[in-house]
Amino acid sequence: MYTHGQRAIQTIADPATPLPTQTPAVKTAAQAYVIGRPIQIEMLCATITTAITVTAAILQLLYRPTPGSATGQTIVGSLTLPVTGSAIGQQVYKKVSPFEANPGGQLIWELTQASTAGACIPGIVVSETTELPANVAAMVASA
Repeated sequence: MYTHGQRAIQTIADPATPLPTQTPAVKTAAQAYVIGRPIQIEMLCATITTAITVTAAILQLLYRPTPGSATGQTIVGSLTLPVTGSAIGQQVYKKVSPFEANPGGQLIWELTQASTAGACIPGIVVSETTELPANVAAMVASA
């Protein structure tokens, strides 16, 4: 069992290239992040960089135990970016059931519903675990 430590917000995107939220062609857009240590995801969030217009955008956070493979993929949660109340600089958030993500796994933000215009920098709020690397099979010490 993990012992959870301090909470931290982690951005799962390059702030210089926000995730676009518009047009059906962009619905396949995704940003990925490979996990480097055991974490417990507690909240999804997104900072608006271009206002959401006409239709709300919906992002989904996926966890893949093996990067690049959909085998064993799990939906961590969905985050709706509303048209009202999503001005540039605001952060939209949603609490999720605590989700354990292990080192070597991959987190992917995927756009499941497009807005007419908009962009955001997605992130998560996590509790870092104090589990020893030696107890996590996916972590191997380098020589």
